[in-house]
Amino acid sequence: MGILQHTRTLTSRRKASIMKRLMVIAKIPTRLRKGDLALRPLRIWDGPFLARMMSQEDILRSCGTEGRPGTSWFALYRRLRSFFFLSYCIEYASEKVGLAGLYNLQPDKSAEMSLVISKASCRRIGLGTKVFRLLADGLEGAPFLERVVVSVRTDNVAAQSFWTKLGFHEVRCLRDTRQMTLPLRKCAAASADRFPGGKP
Repeated sequence: MGILQHTRTLTSRRKASIMKRLMVIAKIPTRLRKGDLALRPLRIWDGPFLARMMSQEDILRSCGTEGRPGTSWFALYRRLRSFFFLSYCIEYASEKVGLAGLYNLQPDKSAEMSLVISKASCRRIGLGTKVFRLLADGLEGAPFLERVVVSVRTDNVAAQSFWTKLGFHEVRCLRDTRQMTLPLRKCAAASADRFPGGKP
């Protein structure tokens, strides 16, 4: 294969990958709602809320961040918007309580998910499970997506237990991070289950 033909092949593959990425993103709803729970697009006016969330010591530890971020809320908002290809503000009973997002999209393979409930009174009441199932419902129709991946710190036992109970299993451990995965078809099954109330 000549250099020109090889370049054309790479360009064609790159275009196909970009098209698949756009098709995946286009098929995932930007707004999801069930009862008092809503996932809506992250907006610039959420910046101060995000800054308060990222100043919480337990969230910093779970993210592996030491100390408080030295950036403005606007810079934090821009960083999160550029990191996630889809980002959601989690609202419960019309109150902002957390953040969910999808990133590292690899067409025909996977996308990584992040889910944080920042409001202490909304933890351990099954809200995280509700958020996941609502988001899983939105992923059901996404093409070129086989599985969802989450990355969890090895010392974050609570998060590991949470994702395991949802059906995720560990695929590899990289230094202080465990990667866990769930096939998309099982995400769809999880979204169809009735929410069992209580702890996830």
